[in-house]
Amino acid sequence: MNDKIQTSYDDLVEKGIYYAKKSELKRAINNFLKAADLEKSRPEAHINLSNIYILSKNYNRAFKILQNYGFKYEISILDHLWKLSINYNLEKNLFNYLLKLKKLDKSKYQNRYFLFFLIGKLYVRSSNLPKAIDYFKKSINLNRKSIQSYINMLDCLERLNKISDLKKYIDLCEENLNTKDPKLIFFQSLYLNRIKEFKKSEEIIINHKLEKNLVNESYYYPRILNLKCNNNEKLENYSKSFELIEKRNSYLSNLEENKRIKKENYSELVQKYKSVYTSKNLYLALDQSDKSKNNNISLSFLVGFPRSGTTLLDTILRTSSETIVLEEKPFLPNLWNKYFDNKNRNLNSISNITADEIIDLRKYYFDQINISEKNKNKLIVDKIPLTLAELAFVKIIFPESKIILALRHPCDVVLSCFFTSFKMNEAMINFLDWEDTINFYNNVFELFEFYEQQLQLNYIKIKYENVIHDFTNEVYKLFNFLNLKYEKNIENFHKVAQNRKSISTPSYNQVVNPLYSNSIGRWKKYKKYINLESKLKKWIIKFNY
Repeated sequence: MNDKIQTSYDDLVEKGIYYAKKSELKRAINNFLKAADLEKSRPEAHINLSNIYILSKNYNRAFKILQNYGFKYEISILDHLWKLSINYNLEKNLFNYLLKLKKLDKSKYQNRYFLFFLIGKLYVRSSNLPKAIDYFKKSINLNRKSIQSYINMLDCLERLNKISDLKKYIDLCEENLNTKDPKLIFFQSLYLNRIKEFKKSEEIIINHKLEKNLVNESYYYPRILNLKCNNNEKLENYSKSFELIEKRNSYLSNLEENKRIKKENYSELVQKYKSVYTSKNLYLALDQSDKSKNNNISLSFLVGFPRSGTTLLDTILRTSSETIVLEEKPFLPNLWNKYFDNKNRNLNSISNITADEIIDLRKYYFDQINISEKNKNKLIVDKIPLTLAELAFVKIIFPESKIILALRHPCDVVLSCFFTSFKMNEAMINFLDWEDTINFYNNVFELFEFYEQQLQLNYIKIKYENVIHDFTNEVYKLFNFLNLKYEKNIENFHKVAQNRKSISTPSYNQVVNPLYSNSIGRWKKYKKYINLESKLKKWIIKFNY
């Protein structure tokens, strides 16, 4: 490019930025368009022009500007497309565009590795971790120095419990990059933790000052605190472990995205349910429900307070040849929204629901889950733990369904919720504060007790501790309730977990192992630092612990 053209291009971009800052958007656009027409291989004009359309909230136009850039594998353009797509719900557009780019003649383009890296990240976001790993591998094969591809693949491998592969790619990254990147060192430490070398794992964290070096990484900083907490618990440093989890929760509480979540919303909803879902108020609704009952439906809801063993029961049930266990997706919440959105969010409207509305809602539910014809005779198990709070709605829409209530010692449940990293929402935000965690548990089970008194729930209690100590009898009891055959391979449930493409719950690294009793009575290790028994005494007695 000759100097005169370059000067003109730079001048036009600079003028465009000047006018954009003065909110003279038409003049800014005109200068960016002239620059783009003058020199098609430089990305600055396209990026700035795209930003103008983002300011105008014309996100599709912003996307097309970047998509029309001539040099297809320019990293700054692809990176901008990524940010635009993630921030403004254009991931499907990006995925389709990247797959089109993949078909281009690869010999003509550099930076193809970055294309594969972004496709891998999109598969991560859709929870297809095996496919994500395939693309991260392709990215690494094209660029052995791509630290981003290594780090993202290591994360996927650990989440899929592929621990030997995790070690292989940690070593490969070190060999090709010779780097002391704190994220790579984090995975070295995490690997040692996963193979139960807790002391060595902790030494790496301390020696490389990982807590300090990752403090500005909102994804990795909580994870390093989790890892340190776990190491210290395994090394019986319980005071340090509890201190670390308080530190992590404080950090998460102060993230801007979490400050915007109103933790009181869920508890307020629980209180409203107590005024709405009374047997007197639901008399007509339950009558309509009975009239529209469909006994051909074979459906069960697996519920329980988080960290009560629902993922363990999910995995056991998944092992049966007679079940379809749904992935943890919002099929029932979507149903709830569909009904109440049409009623202006008036909860009391449920008392006047008609048989036709119930039938329509059931159809919508089964359309969502889209069970194939060959599986229609199987028991469908829908697992979202806090459906526990929606059992009255379930009773009205699916009166023939069976409820599995997973139970675990209340003190172990509350402690585990406080220690666990959840994806934040109006329910999970309560677990960042110790008193809120206890209050939330009390609120949810007071609602369950209310349902017991007001409604005839068809449910069974399955205790985590009984599954651990008396697996055959407890699981046989469950299968008998569900009219399932007890098959011998049920006892190898952890092998089913190992073959799943992704386990999205915090228990992903536990259910792939045979049964173990280490977590039973865990709360007793922290009795010096917390007061649990007195605040949960009602439930300890009720559930016979």
